[in-house]
Amino acid sequence: MKSRREPLFFRSLGARVLLASGLLLTLVTCRDGTGPEGLHYARVAVAPVFPSEAGLAAFGLAIDRVRFVVVRPIASPDTVADTTVALPPDARVLDLSLRVPIVTSPETVLVSIVALAGAVPLFEGTAPVEVSAGLVAPPTEVPVTTYVGPGAGVDSIAIAPRTPFIYFGDSLRFQVQAFQGGTPVQQFYVSWSTSDTALAHVNGAGLLRAPINRSSVRVVARTPAGVRDSVLATFQPLANQLVRIAGNLQSDTIGRPLALPLEVEARAADGLGVAGVAVHFRAQLGGGSVADTLVLTDSSGQARTVATLGLLIGAQSFQATAAGLSGSPVTFDMMALGSAPTQLLSAAGDAQLAVVNTVVAVAPRVLLKDAAGNPVAGVPVTFTVTGGGGSLSGGNQTTDASGIATVTSWTLGTLAGTNTLLASRRN
Repeated sequence: MKSRREPLFFRSLGARVLLASGLLLTLVTCRDGTGPEGLHYARVAVAPVFPSEAGLAAFGLAIDRVRFVVVRPIASPDTVADTTVALPPDARVLDLSLRVPIVTSPETVLVSIVALAGAVPLFEGTAPVEVSAGLVAPPTEVPVTTYVGPGAGVDSIAIAPRTPFIYFGDSLRFQVQAFQGGTPVQQFYVSWSTSDTALAHVNGAGLLRAPINRSSVRVVARTPAGVRDSVLATFQPLANQLVRIAGNLQSDTIGRPLALPLEVEARAADGLGVAGVAVHFRAQLGGGSVADTLVLTDSSGQARTVATLGLLIGAQSFQATAAGLSGSPVTFDMMALGSAPTQLLSAAGDAQLAVVNTVVAVAPRVLLKDAAGNPVAGVPVTFTVTGGGGSLSGGNQTTDASGIATVTSWTLGTLAGTNTLLASRRN
């Protein structure tokens, strides 16, 4: 093998191309082109096309050896040459002399070329080449671009995090997982790039530094075989204030979810929303609850959750808090209303003893409650004598703020024995 310092030719795709006058695989012969048993010997010229050095470097790869395999494509394929040569980084020309027989002239053989890193195959390519004894045709270009190295079977990759928000001047190292048929692959290569390298650059280890302006770029990971994934990285300033934007001053029945969610916005000094800020929600007064106690602000800088009123009638409140932001905590004030009455209970005046035809000492009273046990005010209640023949004064009453309704007076009947009084809610 010998090297000659001749120019290296490149194609528009940036691939590394070594032509016949560059990397030349030569199958040469005896002087007259024939050999024992009438075999012919031919000269084969090929021009391997490798991925560009810059493209390989993006994956952390380098080609340092090249294997050439020449096969006669017959019913039982016959390998007529198989050799591996070193490819120095500065090589421009490699000449190979192999004494390989051909049966007919011209004849078509298959030339396979494998690019290696040490003993590890990385890329391969195969092309048919027509050869003739005593003649040298122009070199046949053979693209050596099919990736066969570690992770060649990867069919999907996934970048994490999926929706990154990066503060001005901060750096984030992206991670990537590879899969083959849904099964994780441990050894594989990826290159990193962004949709706008002038705005933000990601290095070969997946590390990206945010610029000092509101913008976004798409971060792309790609395997040597072309499998890719991308995420949108958004650059933003730090938030400095928390603002209530919706959900305040609502009213509803106790124990019910409020119609509007509690909603706040984290903003920066420019007045625009900031994503990814942690907001804590909680019930403050009234025993209510929130669906989510911790919410990260969305791409608009907003965080929201559904609140449910507690079982106490009257004023209730909720809070949203974001550490270090002015305006925090934000308070939401609500009014909880009573629900429909479900219980009418004796509150006083039951089981008394009195002389016939006299007014009982304690006027009977009842307590009206809802399902949560809260007193229900403003509901009409009727008292009716149902046994003993007595009489009433003020039999029609309305429950007060404490849910109490009291008959004015109850006079027992003229016969000794049990007297009964019935209290019922009027519809």
